[in-house]
Amino acid sequence: MIRCCKDCQERHIGCHGNCEKYQAENQAHRAEKARLDNIRWERNAANNVLINGAIRQIRRRRN
Repeated sequence: MIRCCKDCQERHIGCHGNCEKYQAENQAHRAEKARLDNIRWERNAANNVLINGAIRQIRRRRN
């Protein structure tokens, strides 16, 4: 979660494009989110295989 903007005295419309604090925090936030998404994907890989297989079977039955 990006918190550097809360109570920032230099905040104005469109400042995210120029604010170094925001850009650094946003980059760290995106990296952490990607890391967590990867962990979730690895933990749910077996479920994803089963779900995708079931979806394929349903699509085959429809055609």
